[in-house]
Order: sequence, then structure tokens, then C-alpha cells
Amino acid sequence: MTDKIAPIGHNNPPLEDRIFQEEGATIATVLAAVEARILREHEDAISEIEARAKTLSANAKRLPEKLDEAGLDKALDLLAEIGNHSGKASDEKTEITSDAKSTLDALTKRCKNLETGISALEKKLRPMIEEALIDQLQAENDQLPEGEKPHDSYTYRAQSGAKASISMNKAPSITDENLIPREYLVPDMKSIEKDFAAGKDIPGIVSIDKAALRLYKNG
Repeated sequence: MTDKIAPIGHNNPPLEDRIFQEEGATIATVLAAVEARILREHEDAISEIEARAKTLSANAKRLPEKLDEAGLDKALDLLAEIGNHSGKASDEKTEITSDAKSTLDALTKRCKNLETGISALEKKLRPMIEEALIDQLQAENDQLPEGEKPHDSYTYRAQSGAKASISMNKAPSITDENLIPREYLVPDMKSIEKDFAAGKDIPGIVSIDKAALRLYKNG
């Protein structure tokens, strides 16, 4: 007689279920345990990178005011070391956070549709409410006795308790840019640089020498 085979998974619940069978296990405690495990696995690498960063940063206090040829050589080597260190630190950070990032990205994606259409609805409602409140304020001011100062704000409360208010304030509005005094104008440096590079003669602009540093990796 053949023994009856139990269904697959009958005595082996999914890992998710087994984890949360532990007394006191919650999403928060499980995530804290995962965080501790990740940091423990990367503890040596983190300590090494932190120590190296401390050693490199200590060089800032030993830099001379000006570099001679020998100092320039050392400075370039130091800059190369900083670049290598930054690369290692970035790689380690990616390795430490990759699993957590994948999980967070998946959760964020799942929540993406929670507010579908809400922003469009809000964008449509806001100006409608604003216009209605302005009309209410105007109607209220129209009923004021002659000579009484008009109100500059209005508050409306819905039956549900939701409330909205509007206040009228003076704000600047440009009617003619050509009439604006020079001290209020900001030069458009992107356009200036583009036209200058094309050889255009721009009044008030002169040519100066400006260094552009470029660093190369060893080899």
C-alpha cells in the first residue's frame, strides 16, 4: 500500500508566514532585524571606509597655502586617492541599500495608483473655489453702507466643517519690462555665454581669462 503524500507546502509554510509566527514579530521589528543583519554583514567594510575617510580628511590641515611642483604632484595623488575612496564608498553604499531599495521601490510602485486623478481634481477645484470666494467677498462688500471700508478677506465654512478663506493683497504685476529700472533686472548669463562664445560683441561684457580645471585618472 502506497503512503499518502501530503500536499506540497503542507508542513512548510512560506518564509513570510514562518517569520511572523514568532511571538512579538511585527513589520517594524522584522525590518529592524534586517537592518541590524545588513549592518553586521558590512561592519568591517564600513569601518574600513570610515577610517580611510578620516585619514584622508586629516590632510586638509596639512595643505600648504600654495603648491610648488613637488606639492602639486602630491596633491594630484591625493585627489586620485579621494576619487578611489569615493568610488569604494559609493559601491559599498549601493551594496548595503540595494535590497532595501528594491523593496521600497516595489512598495512605492504598488501605492502609485492610490491617488490616481486626485491631483487633477484638486487642480481643477482650487481655482473654482477661489473664484467663488472672490464672488462672495465682492457680494458682501456690495452690501456695506456707503463710506465703510471694504473687507479684504472672506471665510466660508461648509456644513461638514471644511473651511476655506481668501484674502486680497496687493501684488506686483509687470505691464512693461522696458520701464523697469535696471537694478531690478538680472542678466541672462546663459544667453550671454552663448552669444559670447559665438563671437558676438555684447556691450558691457569684456573677455577675461578663466581657468577650466580638468583631472585625469592614472594612466
